[in-house]
Amino acid sequence: MNFLKLFISILIILKSFYVLSDQVTKEEATLECENLPDKKTLTVVWYVNEPYQYMTVTSNGNTNVSGMDVELINAIASKIGINIEYRQGNWYQDQLDIQSGDADMTSGATYTLERNNYAYFSKPYRLEEFSLFIIEPLAKKLQFKNNDELMAQIRLFNLQLGIVRGTIYGDQKFTDFLFSEKNQDIIKIYQNNTELINGMVKKEIEGFISDKIVGSVNILSKPTDRKIIEVPLNIKTPLHFMFSKKTVSLNLVEQFNFAIEDFLASSEYKKIIKTYIYHILLPKSIDSRWCYIIGLLGSLAFAFSGIILGAKKNSTLFGTFLFAILPSVSSCIMLDLIVNHDTGHLNLYFTPSYFYYIFITVLLSFTAIKLFSYYNKQITEDSYLENSLNNTIAVCDSFGQATFIIIGVAMVIVHKIEPLSFWGPFFSFITSNGGTIIRDFIVGENSIKRIPRGVSIEITILWGIIFSLLLDMYGNNPNYDTIKYSMIVVVIGAFITNLLVYHFGFLEWRFRSDKIISEAEK
Repeated sequence: MNFLKLFISILIILKSFYVLSDQVTKEEATLECENLPDKKTLTVVWYVNEPYQYMTVTSNGNTNVSGMDVELINAIASKIGINIEYRQGNWYQDQLDIQSGDADMTSGATYTLERNNYAYFSKPYRLEEFSLFIIEPLAKKLQFKNNDELMAQIRLFNLQLGIVRGTIYGDQKFTDFLFSEKNQDIIKIYQNNTELINGMVKKEIEGFISDKIVGSVNILSKPTDRKIIEVPLNIKTPLHFMFSKKTVSLNLVEQFNFAIEDFLASSEYKKIIKTYIYHILLPKSIDSRWCYIIGLLGSLAFAFSGIILGAKKNSTLFGTFLFAILPSVSSCIMLDLIVNHDTGHLNLYFTPSYFYYIFITVLLSFTAIKLFSYYNKQITEDSYLENSLNNTIAVCDSFGQATFIIIGVAMVIVHKIEPLSFWGPFFSFITSNGGTIIRDFIVGENSIKRIPRGVSIEITILWGIIFSLLLDMYGNNPNYDTIKYSMIVVVIGAFITNLLVYHFGFLEWRFRSDKIISEAEK
């Protein structure tokens, strides 16, 4: 019995020594990290993840690392006097380099307990939102409210999906599902986003899960013959800068945290967001179904006013088609000449289907007016019909101009022309009024009698300024909803303003009224 007590006592003493030594080891490890000298140059590992990180080629042939995260790192590092050296890799290898101390820092990292063992994390500097990009037939099958239902349907339909190795897809349970060996028959793991989108183009997979901005860029840069639909997953996760505990001091991480907090509230941060995010979200918003319909209605509205003007001028079929198409197409051509570049994604507003719709509308309307004129010989003497046609022209031109304000401001953002508050209204004036000015010059009169051309231009510029201010207001956190609602507000606002001016007959603002000038002449 005494021997047993002695044995137990020895075990308790040994256990105490072990716990004490383990605590000392952890404290020494922590102390070692905290006592590291502050480095003046950090090696940042990065991987291609456009628009956050990517390689650009300058005019003289040199290559530079660019992107939103790169600019954020450079701006924050400069505030605390740190030099940055970049080294390219892939995301999985970048994490290994941070763990081993071969690299000091990387961006776009999600916090996990495993990573916390070897890395420090800064304060969050942006949010990552995931979406499923999948071919249209399969997108129509999916109906889910949460991740559990999504995982069940992925397995039910055996969706062939692609993911990137080493990525945390928001929820840990969802991430474990995607990387589980049980699902490797349907989930294909790629090393980077380039391989991922190439797999989509080669039809190795039917869809992929990605950050919504990165996925949109990949689709726009690698067109495929399959229509790909974005399905929001409502998975958001904060992203951090990640620092190696072996090479970066905790003091330096805190300096980054203070700089991040100040920088996120600055106008420079908002400018970077607009530069790299808006020029992706806007074309994608313009490519959406609802915006396609608004653009079509705006083009058809211009077409109807051109048809009526052609009828009043007794034009030929070709002349009528010219009046119908000029307001929309000529404005886009003028913009192309100004920026010395093709319209790019804005060509979505002028797809061949738009021309087909306009041509069919002109053909049917031309035929209908010819028949109506045949059965009503006094059509040109009908004052009520004349007033109705003038009202129709006013409504159609007002709506067409309102929709084309969007194209002008969008063009400024797509081509990264600064400042937006100046060039946005200027370009909206060109897209909304340039074509109608040319059309009215050919016709020989102002198409809308009760709205002077100067007032129409002022309305366009006013709502161009409002649209630019709305986009600037939401610059810190741009998304599809804020862009969509801003577009709707501007279209409706500009349309109603034109109609009010037409109804009440406002005159142009001049230094002296016509009445004063006529009295002076007398």
